[in-house]
Amino acid sequence: MTSGLGPIQIHRRAGAEHFHQSGEDLGFDLLSFWQWSTSDLVSNATRGVLAEYIVARALGLQSEGVRNEWAAYDLGTKDGIKVEVKSAAFVQSWHQDRLSSVIFQVPRTQAWDPATNLRNQERKRQADVYVFALLAHQDKSSIDPLDVGQWQFYVLPTSVLNARQRSQHSITLRSLQRLCGAAVSYEELAETVRRAATANAQAEHVKETSMFVTEDYLQERAKRGSRLSYEAALAQVPDGEPYPMDKIDPAEGSFQQGWDEAMSGETKSASDL
Repeated sequence: MTSGLGPIQIHRRAGAEHFHQSGEDLGFDLLSFWQWSTSDLVSNATRGVLAEYIVARALGLQSEGVRNEWAAYDLGTKDGIKVEVKSAAFVQSWHQDRLSSVIFQVPRTQAWDPATNLRNQERKRQADVYVFALLAHQDKSSIDPLDVGQWQFYVLPTSVLNARQRSQHSITLRSLQRLCGAAVSYEELAETVRRAATANAQAEHVKETSMFVTEDYLQERAKRGSRLSYEAALAQVPDGEPYPMDKIDPAEGSFQQGWDEAMSGETKSASDL
């Protein structure tokens, strides 16, 4: 492996750093670049990063340090809670014929390790808690993403997302509200995240415990089993044609064909066997 090609250690910048050419000051600084590149706080890309920052400050984070763009999840609290932040808005920077529909993308992902440049093979949700940050203000003339009062925050334990029966890739605002109830404010966000993390940990513990209990139960039942008893019971089963819906041999017809025959009344009754 070529030496010196490990990950770069990023340091927080102040904005006063000047662009230069081999040490010769060019007369403009880093702050001017930030002003040029990210002043549109309503744009999708910038709003997403801003939402992460707002949530981070609500959780008591990011007073120092820098954002890790390639981390498996967006934020990590001091007590170990992993947080993913998703952002959406009704209002966009461009011309709109109507307010935007709110849909959050929540796919399972493969974590990438910048230290090794390798992806984990398992697809899953990497965080313990999801925070859905909605810039809910709907008046373009007065929208201000820096006003945290214009934001609504919905918080879910990851276990709730994993248990959803509908789409595992995205969630609409209406579905989110059914799962979360009312949105919380900026001031309520830290405590709500902590409660969600506790609920997620409890759900994961129950899941792991139930898996062990099921495995132990099956192993115990297997010890009590007897091949002779199984064969004796099997010998009592009448020798006859299976119901059409039970046939799995393609040559005998598909499951659907069997089901259709059964529903039409053409199948044998138990007394006919």
